[in-house]
Amino acid sequence: MSKNKKILIGNIVPIPSFYKNNLDLDLKKIEKFLEFQIKYKVKIFYLAMAASEFEFMSENERLKVTKFVSKLIPKDSFLISQPIGSGSIVSQIDEGKKMIDAGANALVIKPQSLKENANFFSSKYLMRSYSPERHDEFYISYFERFSEAVKFPLIYHDQPFANGLGLSFEAIKSLIANKNVRGFKVHTADPGHLREQYALLKKNNLSSFDGFGKTLQFWTLQWGASARHSCWSWFEPEVDNLFFTSIKNKDFKTAVRIVDRESSIVKIIRATGYPGYKYLMELSGLPNSKSRIPGEKLNPKLKLLIKKAFKDLKKIRIS
Repeated sequence: MSKNKKILIGNIVPIPSFYKNNLDLDLKKIEKFLEFQIKYKVKIFYLAMAASEFEFMSENERLKVTKFVSKLIPKDSFLISQPIGSGSIVSQIDEGKKMIDAGANALVIKPQSLKENANFFSSKYLMRSYSPERHDEFYISYFERFSEAVKFPLIYHDQPFANGLGLSFEAIKSLIANKNVRGFKVHTADPGHLREQYALLKKNNLSSFDGFGKTLQFWTLQWGASARHSCWSWFEPEVDNLFFTSIKNKDFKTAVRIVDRESSIVKIIRATGYPGYKYLMELSGLPNSKSRIPGEKLNPKLKLLIKKAFKDLKKIRIS
């Protein structure tokens, strides 16, 4: 792949986890989910640490899911997978290589986090916070080492530090220079920082995306994001597709109508989290299952609220 070609354009759909009653993986339900997404022409799939519950799986399970998905999606689709490892770059690189062998087309890499809450006898370390002067070299070297080891398209997971921002723009420029860094998964929710970061990534023709929801993505797609991460496609991929094309075609009237239409669902998802999203899939005729996330389950009252919000949503047509 050439450096001057974006590899991610459009909607990036994370693949949710599905489990049997004993919480073993349920691959048949994943297959049904993929059939639904393929029907609506979803092309980019993401096996993610949070949305796919990779953080609650063993390495063998993550590799099993990656291989299973890669064999089911069409050849013109694109699969991103996220190696986690066991806390060291060595294990993360090893898992990344196995994911490449399992069929991934690119890897999302989240480097080791800083211990920003560290203390000594209840006294906070004065040097615990992120500092470009002290920390940028670590993150740049981390990616250089990863890149050299796998020689494969990589996407940098720009997780914010305690200050609410991600890597400095100087560090980002250094990462851009690495031929294997093909994009950024952006997490900094500060609009001013976002606009400047997307402008920088767009100037260098790199893929970039975030998962902030349509309200903020209404702007990030105009600021330079080439794609968008969305769990909404779990049950309404056709609306997600329309939202992306509306922004790119500058049909802002349609995009605003879509955002307004979803307000009731957004409110209930805030109260229910991933189980709420998964229950919406069930209401759409898709599989649902238990979760390995502690405490992630819905009571009857919450289910009734979701049903009502979903019913109200479906009354509003977007053409």
